[in-house]
Amino acid sequence: MSGTNAHIILEQAPETTTPVPSQPDDTASGWLVTANTEVALRRQARGLAEHVRTHPEIDVASAATTLATGRARLARRAVVIGRTAEEFAQGLAALADDAPTLTTTHGTARPRNQVAFVYPGHGSQWAGMAATLLDSVPVFADTVHRCAQALAPHLDWDVVEFLRSGEGSLPGRTNVEFDQPTLWAVMMGLTALWESVGVSPDLVIGHSQGEVAAACAAGILSLEEGARIVAVRSRLLARLVGRGAMASLALPRERAEVMLRAVTGVDIATVNGTEAVVVSGDADGIEALIAACEAEGIRAKRLNAELAGHSPVIDAVAEEMRSELGEVALKPAVAKMISTVTGEQVRAEELDGAHWFRNLREPVLFHTAASAALADGCDVFVEVSPHPVLVGPLTKTIETSASPDAVVTGTLRRDEGDVVRFLQSAAELEVSGVRVDWSASAPTGAPVALPTYDFERRRFWLDGTVALPTVTSVSGAAKAGDDDGTPAASLAALPQDERLDAVRALVRAQVRTVLRLEETDDLDVESPLKELGFESVSAVDLTKRLGKATGLRLSSTLAFEYPTPEEISAHICGLLGKAATPGVSVLLDQLESALLEGQAGEETLTRVRRLLAGVDPTTGSASEEPVEQDLDLDAASDDELFDIVDVGRNL
Repeated sequence: MSGTNAHIILEQAPETTTPVPSQPDDTASGWLVTANTEVALRRQARGLAEHVRTHPEIDVASAATTLATGRARLARRAVVIGRTAEEFAQGLAALADDAPTLTTTHGTARPRNQVAFVYPGHGSQWAGMAATLLDSVPVFADTVHRCAQALAPHLDWDVVEFLRSGEGSLPGRTNVEFDQPTLWAVMMGLTALWESVGVSPDLVIGHSQGEVAAACAAGILSLEEGARIVAVRSRLLARLVGRGAMASLALPRERAEVMLRAVTGVDIATVNGTEAVVVSGDADGIEALIAACEAEGIRAKRLNAELAGHSPVIDAVAEEMRSELGEVALKPAVAKMISTVTGEQVRAEELDGAHWFRNLREPVLFHTAASAALADGCDVFVEVSPHPVLVGPLTKTIETSASPDAVVTGTLRRDEGDVVRFLQSAAELEVSGVRVDWSASAPTGAPVALPTYDFERRRFWLDGTVALPTVTSVSGAAKAGDDDGTPAASLAALPQDERLDAVRALVRAQVRTVLRLEETDDLDVESPLKELGFESVSAVDLTKRLGKATGLRLSSTLAFEYPTPEEISAHICGLLGKAATPGVSVLLDQLESALLEGQAGEETLTRVRRLLAGVDPTTGSASEEPVEQDLDLDAASDDELFDIVDVGRNL
């Protein structure tokens, strides 16, 4: 451009061998597609879909590696998950048409600072959790087997056998006896799985017993020492089953402490958010507290808990626990750790035997710990668990922080414990700006031929007589309906009636996607989401999807505050109305579109030139220097023309 010569260097291509598929046909992998603009992303997807349709014999694992290692990672990103060529073709076609699917994730990446791994306590376990990964993912299986070996001296049952059995309990045993060791082993296996695809923690946080897994992930505890602490903890807690109760209250901690003065034997157990606490202790005290909350219109719910953790009930095993834990073997940390006991970063030497009793007895300051991680620069949070129970509280904490664009994802979900669910979680990180090694999940011997980037071309030469030229691509002109404006701006630009219809259609499509409903399935948009089949995790998923689809920052409590699809549609439509006032970038887009439609009059061109000449390119604001006399483009020198172009670039 601008008369600069272009050069190309040719060399002999390296010898290649015929690719040999390295995975079974039913093994899932992820295809990464990136572009500079939303329009280009959809073109890339369309071109790939057509290529796969015409080459159904393509090795999908080799294609995954080629896309991951042979293409630049641009800002607009999408990941399509599949097992067969046909599944990838369908997913790519849906991406090209901007149709929501469960196996396609897309977004705009931004630079990320630090990654935090978050480990929950009790509540994320489920019967047979992650068992399929034992046969399909070697790195996961190897770590779980090593955890089982480390637990073996302390248990009279085998963790791996229990996972494979798919049973939710053991005869004659309390849940806490097998839940805690098994959950710890699975979380360590999932940690290894994340690290195998290039995602490692800069910082770790553990909620209650999850702090043992966090300390292992930080390198402070060996697997053997972590296994010993988990085994001692679960065996002693089994003696306390049936004692006390727990309840969740929608209250700030300070207000809850005031209400606790009216009861005895009850303490704050966890602080998960600014208005989310759990209380624990004497069962009668818990019931009295729930009744007092209901009388004041405060949401309160008794939890299904075997015992009252983080309460005076735990004091019964205090001395024995300290004695059995004894001296804890500690190692230098390889990642930072924020303790939910103190809410602050801890050093390795602080995690002695006394700490692990405090971890069980004192309140879990999760909200404080998460806020400290945000203040430390963490803007990526991965809940490493078989089912996300902390994504909701984390999302709420992030919304009210100075880093509202931080990203949160889980790992697996209840009854979705296979590699597809893991890859979908990894895709959420990738499209947000975290680099995931997709070739690790689909290793192959050689690259395969795939369509190259569909470059966009724009002519920049100014001749003063024609409007700005349209943008075209290598494959042809932009398709009708291609629009690279923000989703919110596009929706807000519609007339009010059309906007509401468009939002209703968008909400219905996303609801059907999350619930896995077909177009022929009934969907009552007036019914509460809970009755339609939503629960906390799927409600968060719906909120995320609607946020991406509309370009709006939606509250994590959207599904609670607007409990039906129709109410959500009306709320989003209202937000779009507030966003209808265009910003500078939107106005410039509108100006460009107007110029593209036809000839610009001399008066209009004169005003544009005067505006460009009167703007300081270093600040973007109006210049105090006097505006120069209008320039005749036909008579202008090359230097004068390039001065105009440079000013335009710096706006």
